[in-house]
Amino acid sequence: MFGNVGGMLKVKGVKLFPREVAFWLAGHGLDHTQHTLRLWSQLGADRVGLTVRSESRDDLEAMRADFQRRFALKLDALDLDPSHEGRGVVDERA
Repeated sequence: MFGNVGGMLKVKGVKLFPREVAFWLAGHGLDHTQHTLRLWSQLGADRVGLTVRSESRDDLEAMRADFQRRFALKLDALDLDPSHEGRGVVDERA
């Protein structure tokens, strides 16, 4: 069952709080106010993507690894885009 209780999302069996993702982004010096956390399903499995406004050329693989350590959840997509307009959480799961 999918859920959203008090901002909490259940993704891949893990509780994920979008506010905590924003704090994590800020901790990396990224624009935590301009990001999109996208959730979708593919072949019956949850997928997670994160797009952030940034001109940085940070090591995306290191950021993915840190996200996984922090949230016990693997990012399926991570993009830094200098013109991104954040949309918050976009849950496309059926």
